[in-house]
Amino acid sequence: MQKLRSVLVGSLLGVMMTFGWASAATPAPPPSLCIQGSSGTSCASTQTSPSSSTLIKWHPGHYIRLNDPSFAALAGNRQAWFDRVKSQPLIQGALVTVPWGSVETSQGVYDFSQIDHDLAYLKAMGKRLIIEVWWMNYWNTLPSAPQSGGVYWLPDYMISNGCAAPASYSSGVGYTVQLHLQPCMDRLIALFQALGQHYNSDPNVEQIIITEPSVPYATYDSNAFLAQFQRLVAAMPAAWPNTSRAFYMNWFDQPGTMAASAAASGVGLGGPDVLPPPPVGPWEDDGSQALRGAGGKYGTVDYRGKIPVSYSFEALYSLAPSALIGYVLNTLKVTHMAWGANDDLASNLNWDTGVIPTITAINGQVGSTACPTVYNNQCSTQ
Repeated sequence: MQKLRSVLVGSLLGVMMTFGWASAATPAPPPSLCIQGSSGTSCASTQTSPSSSTLIKWHPGHYIRLNDPSFAALAGNRQAWFDRVKSQPLIQGALVTVPWGSVETSQGVYDFSQIDHDLAYLKAMGKRLIIEVWWMNYWNTLPSAPQSGGVYWLPDYMISNGCAAPASYSSGVGYTVQLHLQPCMDRLIALFQALGQHYNSDPNVEQIIITEPSVPYATYDSNAFLAQFQRLVAAMPAAWPNTSRAFYMNWFDQPGTMAASAAASGVGLGGPDVLPPPPVGPWEDDGSQALRGAGGKYGTVDYRGKIPVSYSFEALYSLAPSALIGYVLNTLKVTHMAWGANDDLASNLNWDTGVIPTITAINGQVGSTACPTVYNNQCSTQ
């Protein structure tokens, strides 16, 4: 969705001076990671090393999407939804959105205990986990100083050191990270590296997703923004060598160039909102035109079948799952499809009466189950 209308951009020099980071083409991996275990009492004792195997975990299909604004506080809510898909064999697992501020408690110190808990809960019922990393807030104003106990969407240090900026979304408030600034992107890359060290080798972690960028900003260097996201996707294969990667690339300013960079790094494309063109939908800028090589700024390469194709449905614009499924399967050729968990929507949109009947009617089919060619037939369905 095009949520971002304007953002106040800070000074790159000021951010770099505050952090004390030197300019570099690619950030080095964090020299040491402090990753708290599920007990919350140990540090740096639960890291796992990437597997030496080149196999990529590959379990395409339908997933439930848990978009929890209160990540730790509402863990019970997520687990109640996990229980509801336990007996649904057509649901492969769950996509959980993970706000950055909930897992990096201070600079370079990571607490993945809640993700560990969710993963264990899903694993016990034979389901898999997709992790989507979030860094935007669409509902609140930016704190003028770090809040007590940590800011939920972003780490305190990212706010106090100048990487956060207030933004005006459709809600009228919000804030995000200035990811066109290299020091700010350095920290996001470090987060993906830390997550990869901890989860890449787990057989039940199916996919890692870079969430939507929601651009353009009101004032920013689009070439710098492109360059920083190119750095991010280039870092993903080393951080997640055995896990499929995807980028929710809607509303990107240079979609064709970005899609080519993602594909070259084995990073798939998709979006958080399936947005078919009229007359079914209101518009189509969910990354799919670049995915299909529509021409012009979208490029001419058709990436379907070459890379993972991962999308979500958040019940926006009153488009029912049954109205979207043909587009999802036949046009997008989706490999991984995550459906929002909703009980409070109209009957044809909610989980029990909209999503599940749609998935059941197609017997859990997706657009493609084949191993993407970028993975050179090295997919593992075990």
